[in-house]
Amino acid sequence: MDYLSAMKCIAVLLLFLGLPLTDLVAKPILEPIDSIPDARLIYGPQLDSILNLKDDTTRVINFWATWCKPCVAELPVFFEVENSSVNQPVKFIYISLDFKRDLTGALRKFIQSRHLRKTILLLDEPDYNAWIDTVDPFWQGSIPATLVVNGHQKIRRFHEGELDAAGLKKLIGL
Repeated sequence: MDYLSAMKCIAVLLLFLGLPLTDLVAKPILEPIDSIPDARLIYGPQLDSILNLKDDTTRVINFWATWCKPCVAELPVFFEVENSSVNQPVKFIYISLDFKRDLTGALRKFIQSRHLRKTILLLDEPDYNAWIDTVDPFWQGSIPATLVVNGHQKIRRFHEGELDAAGLKKLIGL
């Protein structure tokens, strides 16, 4: 009997006994590369939806690309602040401006080589003029760029350029 078949038998037995699987099944420390999620492709209307949510979650939306050295350089700062704010109503969303063809190329390799388990989206909206002003009317289009929004509290703060940890926390209001 192979490993997968044995695990299925154990799962059926646990379910039969009424025991929760989540408490008894050990999770691997490092998951296989194939199980690391890829970025999800989004378009302009989905971006609008993210920007205009009215709940009380503060969203930190970082616009970046794998080919942008300052973007890649600041990502560890974002990950650090994200990891330190897990008990707060803050959600980090990383929107890649890589080309659509990079979804299975450079972007996928970037995500997998760093074992990223973050919310990474790839915006496929080549007409920048169609969506840049919805992010911020003063945005010149350079990246990295970060938008902090909370629809319920009517918070909307934008920063164009790199951020260090102190600047990011100040932008978020932490």
